[in-house]
Amino acid sequence: MVTLNKNNQTAIDYVTNFINGQWFEDSNRYLGLGFDDGAFNKATMKGYCLEEQNNVCCYCSREIGNNNHTELEHIIPRSVDTENALQPYFNLSNLLAENIVLQESFRPSTVMQVTPPFPHHIAYHNIVASCNGITFKSSEYFTCCNRKREDDFIPPYNLIQNNIMYLHDGTIYSTIDTTYEEQGIQYNSITHLNLNKQTLKNIRRIWFLLAGTDVTINQLTQAITIDDYKEIFTLYLRANPLKVINDNNLIDSFENETSWKILMYYKYFLNYFRNNY
Repeated sequence: MVTLNKNNQTAIDYVTNFINGQWFEDSNRYLGLGFDDGAFNKATMKGYCLEEQNNVCCYCSREIGNNNHTELEHIIPRSVDTENALQPYFNLSNLLAENIVLQESFRPSTVMQVTPPFPHHIAYHNIVASCNGITFKSSEYFTCCNRKREDDFIPPYNLIQNNIMYLHDGTIYSTIDTTYEEQGIQYNSITHLNLNKQTLKNIRRIWFLLAGTDVTINQLTQAITIDDYKEIFTLYLRANPLKVINDNNLIDSFENETSWKILMYYKYFLNYFRNNY
């Protein structure tokens, strides 16, 4: 999971200029301010988000690009329509508190507004880029990240410094209190995003093992055949002193083209584990 400062002035200016351009003096109102109204350029916003996220998903850290497989995620969901619902996000992030206002509080304005704050449907500070949640084409469709979350409350993890950690076994956890009660039911928000599903834990475990070797990114990305994969696993992983008995089966499961390609989408974790362990 990536931590963001959300301070790209170009992106802030884009939203400001967009809002100003939707003000119609003859009727003293804003028109076309919605996220889905067509005037708001989602590809442009996606580009800003991808640049600051180094082209990785805000949640699972998978590599993503400016295409249909990448989605814009609202930290405060568009479905939020009351001030009370905003407050839990504001309590955890000053950036949101200082820059966000309800869409429906902004849109009906009869005088031109000065920004910030920005309406939460189109506010750059409230938008991040996420993968579509697909890990394998044949199974586990939409099982993590924003599609798993839907419109449920999730703490603004990406805006809170030093709150996300990964364990040796690939488990992700947050150092802030991530257990919230919704309609009498308590749930853990990391689990609610399904970021600890076994597939993702296995991928991160492999990267933890690779981080303990001297293998390079070039060697990993240039591997294109099954023999290449097996050579890397043999030379670097099977001799890894941090490997345990159960890792043998885990390594075997990635010695095929499909699993290797998926593993390479998560190269983010090589540097993460090398820098943190």
